[in-house]
Amino acid sequence: MFEIVTILGLIYLLYRIRFFYKERNYNQVKGFVSILVFIITVLVLKQLYDYKYITFEVYYNISLVVGLLFYLLVIGVIIYKYRYADNKEQKKDLIKTFILANLPILILGFLYFLIF
Repeated sequence: MFEIVTILGLIYLLYRIRFFYKERNYNQVKGFVSILVFIITVLVLKQLYDYKYITFEVYYNISLVVGLLFYLLVIGVIIYKYRYADNKEQKKDLIKTFILANLPILILGFLYFLIF
């Protein structure tokens, strides 16, 4: 089931990349390509783990690093858009987005350090 949903997601992402590429909106293309790379990486890691080429610890650690890199990419995009925002309303929305995006990682990090 995971593979079917992933393949459907990849098809949709490829459609969106093609759509924005034809409209010459390269910022959207860049964002969708980064999501595509993230999904393909997770799919490959899952297949390697399913066929016992890697252990769970390796799978977990690599998934954690890839997830954090993707998260940092998203936060970097928010900060970049904030720096070049023109009006105060747009900056206010980006600050809300930044806070809401950082809230889950702060909570999960706190729980992680409480457990380990």
